[in-house]
Amino acid sequence: MRGPGDGAAGHPGVRLRDLTKVLTKELRASGVKVTSVYPGGVDTECRPNTRPDYLRPESAGKPSVDTLFAPEDMVVHDLVFWPMSETNF
Repeated sequence: MRGPGDGAAGHPGVRLRDLTKVLTKELRASGVKVTSVYPGGVDTECRPNTRPDYLRPESAGKPSVDTLFAPEDMVVHDLVFWPMSETNF
């Protein structure tokens, strides 16, 4: 059981990443490809204040959609991208 002070291991994002890795291994034999997408800041209407220095939604969507059309003999496991203005990675 994890508790305070256990660091990033208890973070839901880490658990989701781990689940994605398990799905990748379990579904590979079925021909199912699994990709984790980690975008940086995206300037969407969900934000209370606009962030024009962040990615436009269409900029963030394009690499994700492109991954769907990867060649049959290739899988993209992790797709990570950030706006040029972001430096907290």
